[in-house]
Amino acid sequence: MKDHRGVSLVELIVVLAIMGVLAGAGVSLFGTLTGAKLNEASDKITAALGRTRTEALSRSDAEFTLYQNANGKYYVDIYYSGNTGGTTITEEVGASQLSMSYSNSDGTTTVISGTNQLKIQFDRSTGAIKSAYESNGSSIYTKNIVISAGTRTKTITLYTLTGKYSVQ
Repeated sequence: MKDHRGVSLVELIVVLAIMGVLAGAGVSLFGTLTGAKLNEASDKITAALGRTRTEALSRSDAEFTLYQNANGKYYVDIYYSGNTGGTTITEEVGASQLSMSYSNSDGTTTVISGTNQLKIQFDRSTGAIKSAYESNGSSIYTKNIVISAGTRTKTITLYTLTGKYSVQ
């Protein structure tokens, strides 16, 4: 009797085809998860911008601060003052796998990091963006907030005169 050990060419091709299908599904799933984190971060940032603007219209002072902590996660602080003093609400808006930056009207792009923050204040009477500041305190005109995850990006465009924004 012959001993038939080993793998035939047909069996090898079938196994490779199955592995190829599974690898393709894994890459697709990874892309979907990355897109979900990107969309979630965009939604949280726009919600925080809207909440800050609403607080500014109903109270005397409100400020939005977007920053990255030492662990690489992104946060938003919403500060508002009232009759009893100031209150700060902190929310995590993005995972460390994301990258966030903002661009100014002069085309300068600044990556948000542990040392670079973006602060935006809204005007109480109109809801317009009253001022935007960098970490060093210098006043800027912020045009966009860009959130990236791999090759995918979301851009939040800020409209200074109205305080509104759009997401693309």
